[in-house]
Amino acid sequence: MNNQDSTGLRGLQKFISSIECFRDHYLEQISEIDSTNSELKRRIDEGVCRKFILIADHQTSGRGQFGRSWWDNPHECLLFSFHWDLDHQERDDFPITLLTGVAVWKALRDLTGDEEKIWLKWPNDIMIADSKVGGILVEGFSQGSEILRIVIGIGINLNGKEALLPDGEKRVAVSSFFPKIKILDSFKAILAHWGHLWKFRSEKSALKELCEEAAKPFWKKKVKIWENSSAFFFEGFPEKLTEDGELIIRLNDGSERKINSLNRIKLISP
Repeated sequence: MNNQDSTGLRGLQKFISSIECFRDHYLEQISEIDSTNSELKRRIDEGVCRKFILIADHQTSGRGQFGRSWWDNPHECLLFSFHWDLDHQERDDFPITLLTGVAVWKALRDLTGDEEKIWLKWPNDIMIADSKVGGILVEGFSQGSEILRIVIGIGINLNGKEALLPDGEKRVAVSSFFPKIKILDSFKAILAHWGHLWKFRSEKSALKELCEEAAKPFWKKKVKIWENSSAFFFEGFPEKLTEDGELIIRLNDGSERKINSLNRIKLISP
C-alpha cells in the first residue's frame, strides 16, 4: 500500500473506527520494518497500552508459524498486524486463528468473485488451487490474570513474484489467477469481515461450519502431520473440525486422531 497522505490516513482511520470492534485501535503505516508482529510485540513488552493496527509496505524479516520466514516484494503484498485483548470468557470462544482465516477467505472471494479456487488450509494458510498465497500468525502475551493481549498478523501475496518456500510448498500471487487487487481494498475488506465475524465469536457451531466450508478442498487431501516440534510424523486424511477448532484426522488404519494448531501439517497429495 503506497504511503497515504494525512488526508488519506484520516479517511482510513475513520473507516476503521466505523467497525465496532476496532474503535479503540490506532492506525499506523510504515514503509519498511523487520516484522509488523515483532513491532507490536515490542510495544507490549514496553508497556504500551494503546492498541494498534500496523501496516507495512515491506518487511525485512517477516515471520510465519513455526519460525518460518516470510519474504515479500515491496508494495506488492498486504502486510499488517493488530493488537487484540481476550478476557477469560473470550478465550473459550472459536479460535482466533481460524476466525481470521475465514475473514481473509471471505474477503478474497468478494474481491475476486471466485467461489471455487480460494480456500483455507487448516489452521492458518490461505490457498489458491494447490499453492499458498498467504498466511496468518497469532501470538499471545499474558497481561495479568484477566487479559491476554494477542498480536494477529496477516500476510497476503497479492501481486508479487512466485516462490518455492523452504518446506517445499509453492507460494504464488493472487494476481497469478485473478486481476490485480489493490492492497488498500484487501485491507479494508479483511477488517470488515473480521469485525462482522467477531460479533458471532461465541457461536462455535456456526463458525465451525463456515470454517469447514472455507476449507472445502482440504477434506480431499492427504496430509503429513508432525508431533509438535518433534521429528515424529504420521499421515492421514482430514475429516472434520471440532467446535473448538481442532482437526480430526483419519489415519491409514482407519482410526481417528485429534490434532491442534501446535502440530505442523503439510499437504502430500493434490
